[in-house]
Amino acid sequence: MNRDDGDDDVDSENDFQEEEAVEIDCGVVDSTTVVEGEEAIQCKVCWSNEQTPENPLLNSCKCDGSVRFIHYECLKFWLKQKMAKKEEANVISYTWKQFECEICKKPYPYVFKSNGIKYRLVDVDIPKEKKFLWLESLTFEKNSSRMVHVIMPDENQKEFKMGRGHESDLRVSDISVSRCHAIMKFDVNGSDKFFIEDNLSKFGTLVLASEDIELKVDQT
Repeated sequence: MNRDDGDDDVDSENDFQEEEAVEIDCGVVDSTTVVEGEEAIQCKVCWSNEQTPENPLLNSCKCDGSVRFIHYECLKFWLKQKMAKKEEANVISYTWKQFECEICKKPYPYVFKSNGIKYRLVDVDIPKEKKFLWLESLTFEKNSSRMVHVIMPDENQKEFKMGRGHESDLRVSDISVSRCHAIMKFDVNGSDKFFIEDNLSKFGTLVLASEDIELKVDQT
């Protein structure tokens, strides 16, 4: 990412799979092993103990006993029922009031890893034919609500307002966010990159760098 004239360059479609979010090792359980005196391992949703590498039984939260384990697909389906979707021509927004276990209240990550395999809990459609930018709330925030915005620029709309106000294309319900906090811009003149420009917000707009950034002499 380079900084130039107040705009921050944000990688788009090409780096989506590499920048997948927070990974947590939850551990796939062995449902065939039952210790004497303990309950048989089974999914707390479907009650089945069958599993595959694509749909393992997971110990994904702090719960114990008969509600300790859940299938990956059962957890995805359960979270999808709690999801609210707002779709417009160039923006799709997904929100969850709670992205956590309803019993022990442990928040779930967007992505976790077990035995070298990544499992994504956000089960939404990813654009196949369009340039897009995926924006998601941070998983280490204190509250358990989550937001995911997918913006898809075209000739009719290349700029997207982000803020707390109703006029914003990307609504962020947080007291630290200004009504029109920043503007996401897509460069259609060859670079195919997104830029974020602060809109004189009260607390400013920062980009969390995922790697070292080499600055030129005239950059700050």
